[in-house]
Amino acid sequence: MEIDPPPVFQTTVPNESRLPGGWIAFLIIFLLYASVQFVGIFSKEPETVVSVATEEITIKATVKQELMMSDLAKMSQGAPVPTKSSLDSLKTTEDQLKEKMDKSSEAAALLLTSQTIRGVELDGMALDKLILSDDPKLVSLGEAFEGSLKNASEIKRNDLVGKVAQWKAKNPNEKKIPLSATGVGSNVVLATVFMLYLMGVFVGGLILGVIYLVMKYTGSLPSAGFQNILTNGQADRHAMRMFFYMLTFVLLSIIGASASQALNLDPVWTMVGYMFLLALMIPSIVTLAINGPKLPLKAIWGDTSEPFKKVLWGIGGFIVNFPIAITVLLGMSRFSAYLPTPGHEATEMIAKSSGPGMMLGLFLVIAVFAPLIEEPTFRGLLAPALGKIMRSPAWGIVISGIMFAIIHPQGPVVWPSLAIVGISAAILTRQTGSLIPAVVLHFCHNATIVMLTLVMK
Repeated sequence: MEIDPPPVFQTTVPNESRLPGGWIAFLIIFLLYASVQFVGIFSKEPETVVSVATEEITIKATVKQELMMSDLAKMSQGAPVPTKSSLDSLKTTEDQLKEKMDKSSEAAALLLTSQTIRGVELDGMALDKLILSDDPKLVSLGEAFEGSLKNASEIKRNDLVGKVAQWKAKNPNEKKIPLSATGVGSNVVLATVFMLYLMGVFVGGLILGVIYLVMKYTGSLPSAGFQNILTNGQADRHAMRMFFYMLTFVLLSIIGASASQALNLDPVWTMVGYMFLLALMIPSIVTLAINGPKLPLKAIWGDTSEPFKKVLWGIGGFIVNFPIAITVLLGMSRFSAYLPTPGHEATEMIAKSSGPGMMLGLFLVIAVFAPLIEEPTFRGLLAPALGKIMRSPAWGIVISGIMFAIIHPQGPVVWPSLAIVGISAAILTRQTGSLIPAVVLHFCHNATIVMLTLVMK
């Protein structure tokens, strides 16, 4: 019987020689992008781009909360009503607006709006900034809040500031506006259902988390693993694919923003367009042939059998992640006075947008396109690649989660919570051997944020 000779010893897998340039390219573009993010978050912005959207959302949410408490008191038929108004919490928001007032007339207008809602003395510097402005619209606003505007119809705005200014112009001798006149609506049933949902998820997360830890500790829930046989060369190529992903994302963002300005396109639909295009390109990017054959898409998605079971894993992962992420976020909120105000363009658009079409488009961007873009890249490429080169899947999971958080524009107050989301998604991927649960977790997390924004709108 003829025996085949042993194979020639090879120091590398065929077509899998090391490609350190992949890591260099990825780290360069990641650090450049992160640096731009840091500058945008921490720098003092000129008046033309200073955003007060977060403060406006806070004021609306507080008014909505006060209206809900009033509605609940009416529904409870004489039950005791809290003596302390939630409107008092707007003092912190007003302090933030005062800091922005030098560079933003909108901050001054919103400050006067909040003070009128609370029924306190109006800020003289804010009044002067509007009344002494070269813009007739701002002058009319200032005169309305001052009580000297003769014709309320000069206020053309129909948002929160406009509603309050119009009321003040019609009622110059009144100090505090009735909350029903602010234009902020309150759906006590919807808000109650959503709060019960959040409470249920929080409690359920604590219970499921304990069960998961006990099962892992006793060894009754082994991990399926994910890309366990990844070579160093393959990890290098994953890094290069991450470079192409980030490059494509940056270019599409720049092209979208430029086209929006040049063609006067709606920024909402511009964002929907380039995020949809990026989502379509992701399968090609994550399987890109780099100094070797094209990568099978199954290598990135992992095990796709029993999809219903994996969807349940994703929902369970979201429930377990929720109390951890919320606790971390609440802990970081204690430092919010010393850090930039969190904010995200997409959620700010939701707060300002109207119409079901725009709402649906933004929901798709946040809850559908984002998971389909970020899970194949950060969990499908980056986490296993980092785990391989660091010889520790755990470190790969943690570091990829941190990097995932840093690319988001919300800022350092929210980054730790986002890192927890990324780490949880990577743990799920390794536990089940599939990206499906991570995508579902990401969808549930982002969909909950969209729902919260809509409830508080």
